[in-house]
Amino acid sequence: MKSALVTSLAVLALVGVAFSAKKLLFADRVGSKNEDGVLVATGQRAYVPPLTAQLGRRPVDLVLSPDQTTAYVKENRGLSIVDLGSMRVAQEAPVSTGASLGGLSLSGDGHTLAYTDAGDGLLIYGVDGAHATLKKTIKLPHPSIGGMPYPCGVVLSKDARTAYVCLNRSNSLAVVDIDSGRVTSTLTVDTAPFGVAVDEEKSTAWVTCWALPAQKGKPEADASGTPVEVDERGIGTGGSLCILDLTGKAKMHRIKMESQPTEILLLGNTAYATCSNGDVVEQVDVSKETTSKALNLQGDLAGSAPNSLALENFQLYAACGGRNSILKLEAGRKPVETPTPWYPVAIRPSRKGLVVACAQGIGSRGAHGTRNGWGVYDFTGTVSVIDDHATWKPVEDDATTRTADRSEPVPVPKEVGQPSVIKHVVYILKENRTYDQVLGDLPEGAGDPSLTIYGREVTPNQHALAEQFGLLDNYYCNGTNSADGHAWAMEGNATTYYERAFGGFTRSYPFGDDPLATSRSGYIWDNVISHGVSFKNFGEFDYATPVPNSSFKQVYNDFKSGARKIGFKQNIGVARLRRYSVKGFPGWNLDIPDVLREDVFAKEFAKMEASNDMPQFTILYLPQDHTSGENPSAPTPRAMVADNDLAVGKAIDVISHSRFWPTTCVFVVEDDSQDGFDHVDGHRSTCLVVSPYTKHGATISEFYNQTSLLRTIEHILGLPPMNRFDARSPLMTDCFQPTADLTPFTALPNKIPLDEENKRSKTAVLIPTKGPDMADDDVLNRILWRAAKGSEPYPSAR
Repeated sequence: MKSALVTSLAVLALVGVAFSAKKLLFADRVGSKNEDGVLVATGQRAYVPPLTAQLGRRPVDLVLSPDQTTAYVKENRGLSIVDLGSMRVAQEAPVSTGASLGGLSLSGDGHTLAYTDAGDGLLIYGVDGAHATLKKTIKLPHPSIGGMPYPCGVVLSKDARTAYVCLNRSNSLAVVDIDSGRVTSTLTVDTAPFGVAVDEEKSTAWVTCWALPAQKGKPEADASGTPVEVDERGIGTGGSLCILDLTGKAKMHRIKMESQPTEILLLGNTAYATCSNGDVVEQVDVSKETTSKALNLQGDLAGSAPNSLALENFQLYAACGGRNSILKLEAGRKPVETPTPWYPVAIRPSRKGLVVACAQGIGSRGAHGTRNGWGVYDFTGTVSVIDDHATWKPVEDDATTRTADRSEPVPVPKEVGQPSVIKHVVYILKENRTYDQVLGDLPEGAGDPSLTIYGREVTPNQHALAEQFGLLDNYYCNGTNSADGHAWAMEGNATTYYERAFGGFTRSYPFGDDPLATSRSGYIWDNVISHGVSFKNFGEFDYATPVPNSSFKQVYNDFKSGARKIGFKQNIGVARLRRYSVKGFPGWNLDIPDVLREDVFAKEFAKMEASNDMPQFTILYLPQDHTSGENPSAPTPRAMVADNDLAVGKAIDVISHSRFWPTTCVFVVEDDSQDGFDHVDGHRSTCLVVSPYTKHGATISEFYNQTSLLRTIEHILGLPPMNRFDARSPLMTDCFQPTADLTPFTALPNKIPLDEENKRSKTAVLIPTKGPDMADDDVLNRILWRAAKGSEPYPSAR
């Protein structure tokens, strides 16, 4: 069975973006509204039902009071309680350790609430209607592999004296005596348990797990400390449903499941489980332990992400995060769907209708914006009631790639398989900047210069490139941080794990090192390699280490002097990517300047030119614009951004002065727009499209995003879409012209010394930089603002 977004969500409706008087019309940008909902950064419309409460945070789970008048919401910062009569937030109870994935259970009498945090805590609340009081926090055992157990799914016994808790990193189910606060037993299950259902009468627990144990002789990879079976792409091969005898008299039974099994609903002799990354809802015959598919979207493009279930009046419903919709599943009939806010993660039945919690709700342009701009972390998650007035429409087939007709070569073919004049694509990925931060001072675009902290003086090359090859002022990152940012940039999708982990990425902060987080459709290089397109990787998914271990100053001086005594050790988690990676090129490590990376790239490129052999697809990772904040001995933020800018300019200088220039296109983007503000939306970011065929000197205000970019690359290289997001995103055709202007680009010198060091200060706030985004985003934003603007007030109303 194939599927589609509700027709009204079609991305084709987004391409008519207008531009007037150097200002984007509000109706044409992210955050704009029409009868189909709010335009969000993925290019979808997020419908907001009339009965909707805005939370200003990201929900991950939901339970209702016995009288169905109150919703208790587990969200990334704590517990929120919503009065479903007034649709207002009645109470917010912050949890300092954060909360992720899922894990919320209410006793039958409605007076005890169990809640799992993002570390090692089981929180027990006393509940009285729309008010909850924390009674105790029970510490759960840590895994033998080290670190936190990462509790998620939880179920309270009928007498509310026992809790059954999934320990995601411990690969076990903990049985907890609530009165004593003791863990009475831990039962081993498969890898990464997520959800649990308990049949107390039969003393049986059903646990969804994201991976099977690794098998001897089969490919495997590390997943948060546990080896798991992977396919040739380095992606987990599927999960399981573990059936446990709670008395300990019988061995565990296992039923193999599709990828990322999440929520499980136990109904007598039948169980249903959502497999979010497998795009199915499994129906399990409990007595026979056999499965069939109650919903099968696998014939469709990947990315529907069913991840929550509800049963109302003997009718089964599935919340599909990737579709922004709820599907009604009727035996013998094709499913129908109704739209929701952005990324539904939990649905529960009530007398008023289906109550649905959505992780991203209406995006980052809600009531929690800054005084003159939005940050990408300004979440406005929602709780809505889908009542009898909801419109249900048939689930339609996804658009598929049409057979290409013969045509003359153009820069971006309309159909996959038609020829392109472009033969080589270079994809340059950087870290964490918004449009206004960097290009907001350009008068040709819809910018707010008051939010610009890395303007022309710091980024002369990016400014010159935008002026020469076209300025995009309506381009967005689909995601939020480097975890889901690299997923969107390399997979064109972010799975349920990313969407539900913002309360604490305790399991992993994936950078090619968690095979259970990756979309079943794979990475862009999998698409490239499987279709015989040549490929080379410079730095993506690599954690680099200087050898010998060295500071930034030592590495920079060694490079500048030409001594080159310091080498670099690579650490790339995806085995397939390692085989296509340039060995001497260092990836993530903020002690390594980008100009050094560009120098390695330039030397390798010279070999390509000498042999007349340039890959059709190249990834070049330049991460230094992330910055190290005000850490002592590190370069200042503006020096690191200037370093990044110079490396970008020099790389394009090399390419544009080469024999490959007439048939090359370079895309330069950020992985996300996490660190900073933008007056249009926190997801708006920079995008440079550099080619002889791009519209020189133009301002391009069409809506584009990361999946638009991926789709454009796919059409240029003759590749089919990976999933429903790149397939439905608009091609970036408005950036291109039919004739070539072969004028090359000459890099501009930096105006900021690249080794300008942070001054030591007692007031300096140190941030961790071992991996991307380890610093608190708000802390780093404040550091960067202060470094650039001094005493000027920080643009936040929070």
